[in-house]
Amino acid sequence: MADTIDKHVLSTSQQEETSEKPENGGEDEEEEMEEGEGEESSSSDDDDLEDSAIEELESQISSNPYEYNCHIELIKLLRKVGELDRLRQANQRMSDLFPLTAELWLDWIKDEISLVATPDDREKVLELFEKAVQDYVSPDVWLEYCQFSIGGIGTAEGTEKARQVFEQAITAVGLHVARGNEVWEVYREFENALLRSMQMQQGATVSSEDKKITDQLERVSAIFRRQLSVPLMDMEETYQEYVSWLSEPVSQNVKQRYAKAVAKLKNCHPHEQQLLKAEPPNHEVYRAYLEYEKSEGNPARIQCLYERALTDNCLQIELWKDYTKYLDAKLQIKSVVLPVYARAVRNCPWSSELWVGYLVDLERYQQPHSTITETFEKALSAGFSSATEYLQLWQTHIDYLRRRIDWSSEHEEELSQLRTTLDRAGEHLATYFSTDGDPTCSLQQYSARMEAKHCSNMEAARTQWNEIMALGHGNQAQMWLEYFNLERSYGDPKHCRKILHRAITAVSDYPECLFEALINFEREEGTFETWEGALKRVETQMVRVNAMRAKQATKDEQNAVKEANRKPAAAKLKGKISFQQRVPDDRREDRNSKAVKRKHPDDRPKKAVTFLAAGDSPKSQDGADVFKMPLPPPPQQPTSVTSPTRSPGGQQGPTPPKQAKASPAPPKKTKVEEPYSQSQPGVRWGPPPKERPSPHNSSKDHLTVFVKNLVYEMTEKKIRNIFVECGEIAEVRMVQNYSHQFRGYCYVEFKEESSVEKALEMDRQFVEGRPMYVDRSVDRSTEEAKKKFQYDMKMEKNKLFVSGLPRSATDEQLQKLFGQYGKVTNIRIVTYRSGVPKGLAYVDFEQEADAARALVGVDQTVMEGFTINVAISNPPTRKPKKEEGASEVKESPYPPKSLGAKGVVGPRGKGRTQLSLVPRALQRAPVPKSQGPKTVGKQEGVTSQVTEGVTVGVTEGQPQAKPAGRMSNADFAKMLLKK
Repeated sequence: MADTIDKHVLSTSQQEETSEKPENGGEDEEEEMEEGEGEESSSSDDDDLEDSAIEELESQISSNPYEYNCHIELIKLLRKVGELDRLRQANQRMSDLFPLTAELWLDWIKDEISLVATPDDREKVLELFEKAVQDYVSPDVWLEYCQFSIGGIGTAEGTEKARQVFEQAITAVGLHVARGNEVWEVYREFENALLRSMQMQQGATVSSEDKKITDQLERVSAIFRRQLSVPLMDMEETYQEYVSWLSEPVSQNVKQRYAKAVAKLKNCHPHEQQLLKAEPPNHEVYRAYLEYEKSEGNPARIQCLYERALTDNCLQIELWKDYTKYLDAKLQIKSVVLPVYARAVRNCPWSSELWVGYLVDLERYQQPHSTITETFEKALSAGFSSATEYLQLWQTHIDYLRRRIDWSSEHEEELSQLRTTLDRAGEHLATYFSTDGDPTCSLQQYSARMEAKHCSNMEAARTQWNEIMALGHGNQAQMWLEYFNLERSYGDPKHCRKILHRAITAVSDYPECLFEALINFEREEGTFETWEGALKRVETQMVRVNAMRAKQATKDEQNAVKEANRKPAAAKLKGKISFQQRVPDDRREDRNSKAVKRKHPDDRPKKAVTFLAAGDSPKSQDGADVFKMPLPPPPQQPTSVTSPTRSPGGQQGPTPPKQAKASPAPPKKTKVEEPYSQSQPGVRWGPPPKERPSPHNSSKDHLTVFVKNLVYEMTEKKIRNIFVECGEIAEVRMVQNYSHQFRGYCYVEFKEESSVEKALEMDRQFVEGRPMYVDRSVDRSTEEAKKKFQYDMKMEKNKLFVSGLPRSATDEQLQKLFGQYGKVTNIRIVTYRSGVPKGLAYVDFEQEADAARALVGVDQTVMEGFTINVAISNPPTRKPKKEEGASEVKESPYPPKSLGAKGVVGPRGKGRTQLSLVPRALQRAPVPKSQGPKTVGKQEGVTSQVTEGVTVGVTEGQPQAKPAGRMSNADFAKMLLKK
């Protein structure tokens, strides 16, 4: 159609030019015709090029619809050639995929306005305006929308519809400090025009009795008053205009509101000036502005400022996250929150956090299941960059599907959908990311717990766990403990024993915890034969573990020696580099000191590698610096298990990390071949330091908390996420061992002291299955800082001590059991450091009488096959720890008793079958030497006599026995055989 119009205009102009030419201009006419033919041919060539470019762009878009620039170029070309139908399709296609900028929307709307001929066409334009204002908050789009709505006031409902559009515009951009006054002015002009129209109909004078005109005057005045109460640019001019328009003095209320708005504008003016000066991206300037508005606490102004910031920085994910987080926390209005999330994922579809937040809010506001499922499918096709993001998305949707199931009623359909989704998630992650998709098999563990707990299908749960172990997790202690706990809670003892037997032969990282679990299980569930067999199994496996660790220690030591020998050769290749340059500044000494001068590494072979024992000084005998390279400790000889609660080495068994990768445990001490002679000067032997020291500033202890019992694969980012609600974190210091592995504890330093109190409230909170211990960071060497027991050691009549609980007991079950007797204020289930319950708990009641009734009512109650014992909490007095340097045994004038004597406790505790192998006569209490020989007792005619610290028996009426040092063998025989 456009080509026909151009040709018609061209032919008309040619006819006019021909009529003006002279009759003898034939030659000129021929030249002009030749030039015209050339122009037509060149324009046709341009058209061909444009058509080919359009086809190429459309083919690119069809192959990859998310090419944003291709859409832009195609729309420009179609508008240039005048292909309005194809232009409309291109705009619609791009709008379905991307949010359009204000410029794109205005160009599209203007094209459509030019074609409006019927009321239906007008309605289509209004629909476009409604879509346009939903993408971004733009004053230009709203002004155009208001102007277009004014054109429909000729209809019956046109005036009211226009007013509705103006009110929507005021709500959206009326608080825009820089450009909000433009919308207010257009609104006032519209109402003033209606007022003048009414006055012209009634005549030049206004009748005070005309209610319609009076209402219109009040409407205009109300708009003035509303505008003057909002801080906007050019407020002074608006106030002067109101004074001149008003026929009476301005009311005092309006003046006060205007003064407040002017004061507010003065505070906002510096931020507005910064926005005018800042070059894009200016999101940091907006952040400062937002902090100020948040301090004022006006939600409408904060929301308007967020919209301004996102219009200028639509691809800033952090801005969208802050905006949605603010709406979730403060407003919580469905009609506001959900549209913002929908726009956020349209602008930043690559952010999994925004999709997850959107899905959670859809569930929170009870949106239809079809809507949530459709949104999840869109998120799945968004294209994230990592497997973790996909896993988080799957987990969110699976949690939603699980919560939809009502286990007390018919749920086959919902359960089938959940199982299908779990299988689909596993296949998706395995297909695109292999084992990195779900490295800890969290989805399979989720499925196994669901099958065991809700479906009572332990066979399916065991199948899931067998697949998990087959995927390479069979050597991880924590995985086996998870499997065992599930079987212990919902399975049977036979399979529990089978799991532990498989585990102790397969685990290579921390087998001690499984040894302890097996022995404790047999103590509680097994017979004497199974318990004894477990001890033998553990002893056998401990021999294997010690041998493996010794082999690894030898290998590590050999590698260390090779590395040490390789350093001098590497130094030669690098040339002569002064030792002073390679030593840190804090270890450099004054060149004029008495220390030996630094030499090239080749000139000091004996000090190139120095092995330091723990506590040795890093200085050699001559005062020179040395390189520290500690040797690994030698492993101990295989020992047997002596206690079911301790490791075979007599030391507390290590607690395994949560889902940690297989890594050899620290090697035991072993005797290794000495690569250097011990008599060699400067060579020292000893184990490596147990941990790499973490820099710590004791002056900031009041801002620092000490966190321990964390899983070993914990990262700094996870720790920051745990304490993010406590306050701003200045630093997280992770304590690592010599191999740069996290040791399970760290220091968290805050910027404010109030954050420390909030962090202390998180003590014993479970983090990834383990209780996290949080304490103040103090110097433990001082007497004041010694850790005190945090619970009372006296009788508490309102607290009950519960023992004999099943390991699967939860707070909810105990609350239900004890809550029927009174108000329960706190329940504390006692656990090991690994998070495994001990079967003990403390229940606090608000009233002592309620605790007494619960004691009588719950004691000897059976829970899941376990008989519960309940008693008033009355812990025994804790013995004070002996001070350092104090003697373990007080000096006594009496000789020490034999290890077999009654009442003597050996290094392994008090034995049940300790027998005395010393004659009774020699066990009599001696007297001090100063008293000399003295008769201390009589028994059946035998008098006990003490001489030189040895007690002997003497028969009454016989000569006095010889001293012990002079007694013959015959004397001893008489003494022992005497009846």
